[in-house]
Amino acid sequence: MFIGRIIGDKSKNNRAKFIEYLDNIPDTDDGIPTLIVGKKFAEDTFGKANVHIIDRCIKDNVYWCYSKREKVSDYEKRTSEFLDKILYDSIRRIKYEFFSVLTNRQSRVRALLRYLLSDAHKIIYVTKNHVYMYCGNGMVVGFSLNETRYIGLSDDKIKQLLLDSKNCAIFEDDSFIPYEMKSKIENNLFVVPYLYSFF
Repeated sequence: MFIGRIIGDKSKNNRAKFIEYLDNIPDTDDGIPTLIVGKKFAEDTFGKANVHIIDRCIKDNVYWCYSKREKVSDYEKRTSEFLDKILYDSIRRIKYEFFSVLTNRQSRVRALLRYLLSDAHKIIYVTKNHVYMYCGNGMVVGFSLNETRYIGLSDDKIKQLLLDSKNCAIFEDDSFIPYEMKSKIENNLFVVPYLYSFF
């Protein structure tokens, strides 16, 4: 599963793992946002009447831009805009719930612990002050390590609890995200484990 698709791009630089890169258009229309690279390629595929210079949308979720050989500045601008669009769309689709260990009832805290120790597949991103857990189906749960420190749980104890959980991928490094996209994520760090799920 990918959050976007770029078709016809010959450049091999800075390819994001959560973007599908293809040479030809797939037979099925699955609704994934798609960028067609190359005006001639877009015209050959969709017809000249459907490829407009002002409106770059060919049809629902399908866009086009010039290739690097046709017009470098347009290629760079449009591919950057396309990456922004699919990243912001992903951020909007994710359901994020901040879980306060201070204000939630004890029964909810126990339910979170049971889930952590369950066989359900989890992707966990640990930062200096937060833990973000992607639970699948577009749901991310996060909690503050400042709160757990406040109630007497050390970071080592939390990390050991996470390590003891089953069927879990834990990471603290976001280097898999291209540099250009990191600045766009800004304070929406909850999107990081979702993006990691594509690896």
